[in-house]
Amino acid sequence: MFPVITGIQNRLCSEYDSQKFFFIQFLSFAQLIATLLLFVILSPGKQIFTLTDPSKNFNPQWNILLILAVAVLISFQYLVLTKKPDEIEYPLTIRMKNYKKVIIYLFNERKIFLNPDLTLNMLSLEGKIDKPDLEFFFNEYIGKSFPYFVAEYRIAHAVKMIADQGDRYTLEAIGYECGFHCRTSFNKYFRLMTGMLPSEYLNIKKTG
Repeated sequence: MFPVITGIQNRLCSEYDSQKFFFIQFLSFAQLIATLLLFVILSPGKQIFTLTDPSKNFNPQWNILLILAVAVLISFQYLVLTKKPDEIEYPLTIRMKNYKKVIIYLFNERKIFLNPDLTLNMLSLEGKIDKPDLEFFFNEYIGKSFPYFVAEYRIAHAVKMIADQGDRYTLEAIGYECGFHCRTSFNKYFRLMTGMLPSEYLNIKKTG
């Protein structure tokens, strides 16, 4: 098959490392506080903080609760450290996944890419997604420019049209039908994504 990619690549945002670091720091701080409290209650820490009233006893239930708290914090910290990036979802990642669903719907179901005048502003209006968020989605989240992403869908559609209706329409007509303004742009992206020109692909289909 030709290397025509029509799906959206899943790639984590750069937020992963920074948010994971902050979360681990928070867990470490909570773990430190719980450990200090445990030291205060248990011996010899208990003796240090009860010199004025050696007869005072601590409720043993607090000992158990603090021990459990420290154990839970250590376990949770271990889970966070050992989890893979794709197993953790942060707010920004969740938002990007929601945008992905909207964009896939617009491209797969409504075939918005067939509009030769499609722009990022139009996609923003259709999907009700802020333009800066869309720019981040394409350039950072999936690592593709908006024009390249649109061209992938158009070329995939063109490949299917040439295979099914190449003998009924000219290549110029197919290119325009798929959303390209000119033959030059159509040829450029077709060769980039299939390794051959539309005419070469048509000849292969005819002789095959």
